[in-house]
Amino acid sequence: MSNLKQYFSQVLSDMYGILTVFAAAVILTVIVRLYIAKLQKYVLARKERKVKQPAEYQKRVETVFRVLGKFAYFVIWTVSIMIVLSMIGLSMGPIIALLGILGAAVGFGSQGIIKDLINGFFIILENQIRIGDVVAVNGKAGVLEEIDLRKVVLRDVSGAVHIFTNGSIEKLSNMTKGFSAYVFEIRVAYKEEIDKITGLICEAGADLKKDPVLGPKILDKVEVFGLDRFASSSVIIKGRIKTLPRQHRTVGREFNRIIKNIFDENGVEIPFAHKSFYFGSDSKEIKTIIKG
Repeated sequence: MSNLKQYFSQVLSDMYGILTVFAAAVILTVIVRLYIAKLQKYVLARKERKVKQPAEYQKRVETVFRVLGKFAYFVIWTVSIMIVLSMIGLSMGPIIALLGILGAAVGFGSQGIIKDLINGFFIILENQIRIGDVVAVNGKAGVLEEIDLRKVVLRDVSGAVHIFTNGSIEKLSNMTKGFSAYVFEIRVAYKEEIDKITGLICEAGADLKKDPVLGPKILDKVEVFGLDRFASSSVIIKGRIKTLPRQHRTVGREFNRIIKNIFDENGVEIPFAHKSFYFGSDSKEIKTIIKG
């Protein structure tokens, strides 16, 4: 009877110890999370006034601290599990040795994982992309929602989520690093004067810059590159508007509206697709009579 009481007492003692370890891990996780959040705010508040683009700096800081937090949580729970295993009587020496052997085996069989980690490390270290950027990975574009040493997660405009391991990334484009740009191609009829059209485009840009909502999102005046090429029924004038990151589409839509109104007011012809039929020089005139 005394042996049974001693056994149950030992079991309860072990359970109490295990619960204590896990409770300590939870508390430590919360403390680390709060400390990381506080440290992130401190870094942002200290450097925000000294950087040229606070929004870009903020995205970089958020990305780095999110990766740091995940690493800290991994360490806390790994150590906690090892402590629990030692409490229930499992020797840590053989376990560590076994983990080392398994790690080596996995390393030989899964070199892609190592490639993912190395590529992820350099992507974050070199500040190539940050959470909140609009990026294109292997031909898929979207907003970067998550990044760590293993993978990147994008969400496109339709809401679809695209997940790429860092080792599989062959083409990576950041479309909102520093600034964005709305690139426009405006078609006008051949009879229009190019200098006049260029002036109207600049006028539209100046009107857009005065907008109290969109004006602060525009970084510079409209750049008109000039007559870009000749099309079948029009000439194409190309240019761009530099904006704050991710604001180019909003600015571009309003710019197109202003351009349409200005062109209408000045009688500028915007050509549309049409066909002309030619039957030769000897063909007779065709008369059309419309009866009411």
